[in-house]
Amino acid sequence: MNNIQFKYLFKISKINFRYITKNYINLAFLSSFAIIFIIFSALYLKINSKESYDTVYLNLLAIENTVVYSFFGFFAGFLTIQMFFSKEAKNYQILEKQYGLKVYKSFLIRYLSLMSYVMMVTLLYILLEVMVIYLGLGNGDLAKIIALSKFNLLIFIPVIFGVTFILTILVKNEIGIMLTVIYILFVNIGPLFSAILKSESARKNDILIGEVNFNIKVGKDFFEASQRDELNLYDGKSHLFKLNKEDDKYYYNFLNDSELLTSFRNFSTSNEIKVDFRNVYYTYLSGQTLNREYVGDDVKYILGFNKEYINFFIELQDFLQSRSRYVSFSWEETPFFVKSFPQKLKKFDFNKLIDELKHSNLNTKYPNLIRFVEQYWDFILNYNLNELFSYKLFTEDGGVDSKGDEVWDNFVLTQNEEVNDFYNEYPEFLLLSQVINIGFINSFNLNISKYNISSSKNVDIAFEIDEYKKMLNKNKVNQFLNYFNYNSYLTGQFLSSNKATLALNQLKKTWTYSSVKNFVINEEMLNNQTDLGYDYDFINTSESIFSKSIKEKHTNILIYIYNVNFALMVVLSGLSFWIYVKNSKKDWN
Repeated sequence: MNNIQFKYLFKISKINFRYITKNYINLAFLSSFAIIFIIFSALYLKINSKESYDTVYLNLLAIENTVVYSFFGFFAGFLTIQMFFSKEAKNYQILEKQYGLKVYKSFLIRYLSLMSYVMMVTLLYILLEVMVIYLGLGNGDLAKIIALSKFNLLIFIPVIFGVTFILTILVKNEIGIMLTVIYILFVNIGPLFSAILKSESARKNDILIGEVNFNIKVGKDFFEASQRDELNLYDGKSHLFKLNKEDDKYYYNFLNDSELLTSFRNFSTSNEIKVDFRNVYYTYLSGQTLNREYVGDDVKYILGFNKEYINFFIELQDFLQSRSRYVSFSWEETPFFVKSFPQKLKKFDFNKLIDELKHSNLNTKYPNLIRFVEQYWDFILNYNLNELFSYKLFTEDGGVDSKGDEVWDNFVLTQNEEVNDFYNEYPEFLLLSQVINIGFINSFNLNISKYNISSSKNVDIAFEIDEYKKMLNKNKVNQFLNYFNYNSYLTGQFLSSNKATLALNQLKKTWTYSSVKNFVINEEMLNNQTDLGYDYDFINTSESIFSKSIKEKHTNILIYIYNVNFALMVVLSGLSFWIYVKNSKKDWN
């Protein structure tokens, strides 16, 4: 290309770009984007939550993406009409012919000018939103979730160009514009309609899948953390429960004729107190890890079967007692994972405490366990997602309300008075212990056979692995077939998959989301229990279900969606190029 040709090419490109930017309708769109940006930024800042999975944020994100994607789609469609089919565009074609510009170069100049401008506006919107969310809320994770989902516009916009161009060629301009608008609305509002129309049984099953995956993920991460910190929980040298009739070396052997190791309250309905599965587990899940029994001169902690594990909690107690007190809740307000009535969710903020733990001696000895707590405390304690993780006020079967001193006085067992005083003064210990003990239990056994699978006829089917696999396969097929819900997965990819499935399926009117990756479960994972046939089988703590590697299976829906969009972008843009060149040659000849 000689200098004269390059000069003309540059001049024509400049004319095209000026034509785009100085159009009044373009200015109207830019004003609309500014208004949309200001409104949603103000709403995000008004919520002012530090939680990345706050349901209000997720609802707002779904609405914002619908609005932003629709407006950017209209924007790209309008510019396509202006650049290729308006009267002004025809006049520019005549000018280009006079300059001796070839047809294919004419198309490429218009196409690249249009794409460069729209992409520039898109990236500016994303950049400003990242700055506002990050600087305004100080939440990098939330800024990533909200802003990164907009990057999918970089593929969506070329698709809209191709759809607009081809529809306008095939039918009259007005009808082509109308069909383009319908397509844009269906693609962007589709996820909202999918969420509204989703059956209750399908939603229940998606939540079930989310719970199963989350339980496995928690157990797996705890297993790996404890292994890296060399806690030796799974070496088989000691175990909590009696494995079989010949087993006399289990840790809870000393409990046979003693009181329970539970504080606050127990499930016993008779004067005879016995070791009951529910009472022991209740102690784990309520975070009462320092509960103990005196056997002669020995102190037997409820989880003292492993010295390294119980030492962590003793050192955590020392750490909490050595620091300044600033918690804003009492022990009555801590969650208890028992049969009780869900109450209004209380939000806990442990960011400062976790930061102090990361700079303490505990982090030197147990860095991976501290990292586990940092990773899971917020989601487990603060999200009213399902029966397993919901906030529970201290009531059980309509029994005594825990608010008040009466419950404390009546239900604290004498051998734990001292440690109960510590719980009363430092309730944050209970919460941290809950998070850790959930990981501990899930690393040995998954209590997921209690779930029921909902059929399309709203009939519950007992959980079986074969039925579960059928449900996963059905979900995968539905993911691929529902083209108008693809944007949900494009947005949801920036959320943690295990958390997203739980969180998003609580939002019945804005999101429908099936897990994009699932753990492969087997009978061994469900039945790692003792062989004694109790009504409440005790878990086998001599080995972990994660001692053998566990596989994770992806549905590959995201790869499929990107391939579909990329194929649409290439095919539609290529077809538009071919049509433009063919028609223009006829006009120019």
